[in-house]
Amino acid sequence: MRRSNLSQRRHHRGVVERTGRGAQRRRLQLPDGLREHPDAGRRYSGPCDHATPARTLPVQRAPTRRAEEPAADPRHPEQCDLRDATAAQGLHASGGQDLRRAVLGRRLPGGRRVHPAQARRPVPALRPPLQGGRVMSRLRGYARVVRVLLVVALGLTIASAFAILERTRVGGSMERRQRWSRWFMARLTNALPFRVTVTGQLPTQPMLWVSNHVSWTDIALLGMLAPLSFLSKAEVRTWPVAGWLALKAGTLFIRRGSGDSRLIQKQMCNHLQQGNALLIFPEGTTTDGKSLRTFHGRLLSSAIDAGVPIQPVAIGYSRDGKPDPIAPFIGDDDLLSHLRRLFANEQSDVHIHLLTPIPTADQERAALAFKAQQAVQVALFGEPPAQVSRPARAA
Repeated sequence: MRRSNLSQRRHHRGVVERTGRGAQRRRLQLPDGLREHPDAGRRYSGPCDHATPARTLPVQRAPTRRAEEPAADPRHPEQCDLRDATAAQGLHASGGQDLRRAVLGRRLPGGRRVHPAQARRPVPALRPPLQGGRVMSRLRGYARVVRVLLVVALGLTIASAFAILERTRVGGSMERRQRWSRWFMARLTNALPFRVTVTGQLPTQPMLWVSNHVSWTDIALLGMLAPLSFLSKAEVRTWPVAGWLALKAGTLFIRRGSGDSRLIQKQMCNHLQQGNALLIFPEGTTTDGKSLRTFHGRLLSSAIDAGVPIQPVAIGYSRDGKPDPIAPFIGDDDLLSHLRRLFANEQSDVHIHLLTPIPTADQERAALAFKAQQAVQVALFGEPPAQVSRPARAA
C-alpha cells in the first residue's frame, strides 16, 4: 500500500533534521541540580526507527553526597558545646552546614548555600539537661517541709486541747505537759533531716540537765529523750506558733538584765523539788559547734538548793565526719531561712552524749559549772586544752 504525501513529508523532515545541520547543534547542558529521569538514555523507538539511529541524551550524574562532617575542632569550644548539648538531649544542631535547596542547582536563582560553613556564625549550645540531683533535692526539701507543717499542726491541736482542760481544771499538770511535750518532740525530730545517735544512760530521778547550745533543734532532739521542761529567753515567747507551743509545754522564760534572776532561781528550785526535770543552756547563746563558750554558774544554784544532781549533756552535729556548717543557728539567722537550708541538704549526724551526773552536795555553783563544761568539752573535742580557765567564783 502506497504511503500518503503527508507521511512522506514528515519522514523527509525527520531525516533532514537528524542528518543535516540539526545533528551538529550543541547538546542541551542541564544544570547540576537537576537529576536525570530513570528512563533517560533509552532508545526511542518509533515508526521511523529503521531510518535513523536513536538519539541518546547526555547523562547527568546526581551530585555526590557530602562527606561526613569532621569532628569538632577543640580550638572552637562553641562547636563542642553545640554538639555535646544536642547529643545529650537526642537532638540535632539547628542549621545544617553546607545545605542546598532541594532540586535547585547552584547556578539557578535561589540555589545558593543556605548556611555556608565558612560564613555562618557559631550557634550557641542548647540548654543542658536539668540536673536530676537538683530536682530530687528540691522535692526532698518540699516533702520535709510538708511533714514538719503536719507535725506542727498536730501539736497545735493537742496544745489547744490542753488549754481547754486547764480552764476546766481537769488537766494541765506539769507531768502531763511533759509527757505530751516528749511525744511531740519525737515526732518533730523524725521530720527533721537528722540521724540521731544517743550514748549513755538516761537518769532515773529528776535532775538539772546542762547542755551546750548549737541550734533551736537542740530542744527537739533533747526533749524527745525524757520528760523535760526548758528554760528559755523571753524573746522566744513572742515567736509565732513556736512561742505558744513552748508556753503550753511548760517552758520557763527568763528576761536578761531584768534583775529577776532570784525569782527565776526560785521557780527553778520549786520545779525540781516537785520531781520535774529541767534543762538549761548555761552558755547563754548558740555557737557554731566547733568550740564552747563559758558555762555560767548563776542558774546552777537552783540544783544546789533543790538537792538534785546535774546531768551534763553534749550534743554535736557532723556532716561527712566534720562539724556541720548548716545546723548551727547563729548570728542573724531567721527560722525560715535556716529551715530552708536544712531541708535542701542531705541528712546530717547528731551525737548526743549523756555524761556522768555530777553531785551538787557541798559544791559551789562556779565549780559545778566548770566541771560540767569540762565534761562536755571532753565528750565533743577530746581532752580539754590546758588554757581553759576555771570560772571565777560568784558572790
